[in-house]
Amino acid sequence: MTTGSSPRWLTGGIYRPRSGATTSAGYQVIKKWLSYREQPLLGRPLTPDEVEELTHMARRLAAIVLMEPALNANYQDSKASLHPWPGLEE
Repeated sequence: MTTGSSPRWLTGGIYRPRSGATTSAGYQVIKKWLSYREQPLLGRPLTPDEVEELTHMARRLAAIVLMEPALNANYQDSKASLHPWPGLEE
């Protein structure tokens, strides 16, 4: 997952990553999710449940983005301490 180039700052100095710009497999996650729920396509606006799911999705993406440095560090630590399996060549 990747994020947009700049963070978003809200009032009160609270940092919020640009979870709306978060991509997975080359797609902007929230934009893609919303594209399947456009009013002309469904013939109706988003339901309250869909809006709530969108809010939860944005929060989950923001949490993943905030965890990114720790996840990357964990990956590097794991990669550095791989067990050498017999017969497995790189």
